[in-house]
Amino acid sequence: MLYRKISNCVLALCFLGVMSSSAAAVDFLSFNYGNLDGGFNSGSLLFTAVDDADANGNVSRIIAPSGNALFAGTVPASGFPGAAAFGLSMNLSAVTSMSANGSGSLTLTDIDGDTFTATIMGTWTNTGGSATFNGLLTNVIPTNSSTDGTFDGNSGAGFSMTFPSAPPYMGASVVLGFGNWFTDGQGVAQSFSGATTLASGAIVPEPATLGLLGVGALALVVRSRNRKK
Repeated sequence: MLYRKISNCVLALCFLGVMSSSAAAVDFLSFNYGNLDGGFNSGSLLFTAVDDADANGNVSRIIAPSGNALFAGTVPASGFPGAAAFGLSMNLSAVTSMSANGSGSLTLTDIDGDTFTATIMGTWTNTGGSATFNGLLTNVIPTNSSTDGTFDGNSGAGFSMTFPSAPPYMGASVVLGFGNWFTDGQGVAQSFSGATTLASGAIVPEPATLGLLGVGALALVVRSRNRKK
């Protein structure tokens, strides 16, 4: 229980960081998910994070007309109700006892199958035996498969999927997996499953605003990348 409270506190701090940067960065969408099920396959070096029975989520449209799509896992069913889901799949490389590179894809799905998909890339860091990921989202694309025009949760009013500018969009994302790292004490890759994972991020309408994001370590990552150019 203490483990989960600590994890949720960190997620809340990350989300507040995303929200506090919204006015300056002109973010138009934010998301945060908690109690996701994280797993790692040491053979394929594939990390995944998906919703399970006690997962929760909130996808918020910040610009007018604002709105929220809220998600909560249902017991005894696994994951969110209806078609709703959170899915992250990431291939790791250059895995050491202290860091790893990661790249893959992220999909947010509402209750009737509408999605936001994105490419994700960044760096994992070992922080005292826990895995912390700082990365960037690119090629963010909304798809209104249901043709209802809205992104809906199993609670909350939902929000319009029509935005002022055309996709693809960009953003920043944080994924925090607590209590696990990808190698053992000898630096050998080790598989795990059921790691409580939290994810939060923000999406901006155009690349020019990306440098204004101020989500803690993410801002450092962006500035570091810009200095290397």
